Amino acid sequence: MDCIATFEDAQMAVLFDKMCRNMGFFCRIVPVPKGIVASCGLACRIKAEDAPMIRGLAMEHSIEVLDYHFPGQ
Repeated sequence: MDCIATFEDAQMAVLFDKMCRNMGFFCRIVPVPKGIVASCGLACRIKAEDAPMIRGLAMEHSIEVLDYHFPGQ
């Protein structure tokens, strides 16, 4: 299952994607899915099982994530 990370700012989405890839995690920038509200219109799709580790890394790197969404839960 996937997790969708949303952002208020497109720059944060790009930084998040770069951080994930540099750390060896799957990440893909995608349009925000319908039903999820985010200011910049971009989101990052990551693996749900990686979300706790990535959340911590984002905090360490001062990357501002608006929210983490787990579709289907």
